[in-house]
Amino acid sequence: MVRTTILVVTFLALGSCFAQAQIPTKGMVPLYTFSHNDKVVDYSITEAVAKRQPQWDPSQSMPPLSVPEAIAIAREWLAKTHPKFDAFEPADINLRRIRYRGFSFWFYSLRFDGVVSGTRTHSPDLEAVVLFDRGIVEPKPGVRR
Repeated sequence: MVRTTILVVTFLALGSCFAQAQIPTKGMVPLYTFSHNDKVVDYSITEAVAKRQPQWDPSQSMPPLSVPEAIAIAREWLAKTHPKFDAFEPADINLRRIRYRGFSFWFYSLRFDGVVSGTRTHSPDLEAVVLFDRGIVEPKPGVRR
């Protein structure tokens, strides 16, 4: 009986720790987590921001924010956050869809190579998340799950 009680208490304690690591902060919509080596970055937005995103059906029309517009917004933000680079060249562009509590929306995630003195270099930190309402999602330090 004692062994069973200890086992159940241990299981409940471990289960709650794992559950807490996967539950997003209340009122926040998790977009995705990026990890490179020991660095983890979380991208999330408030439910209010998520709900005001323009709706888009990719089978019906082009996105409400074009790829060139998303690149320009991302470059402007990267120039402010990474001033050591002279320019930013797109390396990877993704359209991502999030379904959350009965609604969904799309956004861009873009990775760039930085240019310094004419030399193009890869840096995992040169990533931008651009919403269809033209907003940038600020990266936050994450926790390895």
